[in-house]
Amino acid sequence: MRCQMVSVGYWVVGLVLLGCLRPAAGQSPTRASFFGTITNTSGGLIDGAVLKIERLDGRVGVTVVNAEKGKYQIPPLLDGDYSLEATAPGFLTVKHYPLRVRFPDIFQFDFSLHIGRGIEFAVGEANPFCRFFGALRRQGAPVENARVCLIRNQRANCSTTNSLGQYYVQVIAGTYEVKVEEAGVRIFTSQMELSASVDYRDRIVLKGP
Repeated sequence: MRCQMVSVGYWVVGLVLLGCLRPAAGQSPTRASFFGTITNTSGGLIDGAVLKIERLDGRVGVTVVNAEKGKYQIPPLLDGDYSLEATAPGFLTVKHYPLRVRFPDIFQFDFSLHIGRGIEFAVGEANPFCRFFGALRRQGAPVENARVCLIRNQRANCSTTNSLGQYYVQVIAGTYEVKVEEAGVRIFTSQMELSASVDYRDRIVLKGP
């Protein structure tokens, strides 16, 4: 069984290896699924949070799950591309997409929510955020456990790459120093101007061995 794990936050996204769900003895999974926790920025579990998962092609209805005591598990899903959204009273809503689900994958998403207005941006308003994501590779091989940070006004928004080298950071528009560290050693640095409502994919290119 292959398992991909992601921790998603409003400002900070870390890819953290925490373990996989496994089917009960004698049973075999027939579809993929999601599970995880929803916490505040201090690490406390948020009771009363709600998870919503929606297939992007609209062929399957929206699934809504209540996260009891800050923990959730999405019912088994058909293969497809989905969005996963977490919300709680008094906290900013976080939405991550596209998520490609393929049997027999089981994904762990641990959300860290920041206090704020109920949604990141209202329907009809301009989206002030941009997504900076991709797969970090060196000579074709994924770079695992590297720290990718976008730094602005002395504040860092970071993501740690998973076993596939994948990272994801969501920030507001602006000029950022993009820094990558591996085992505490800086292996990439650049300054980038990021615009609102834009996806920046695979903008980090590593050189050398």
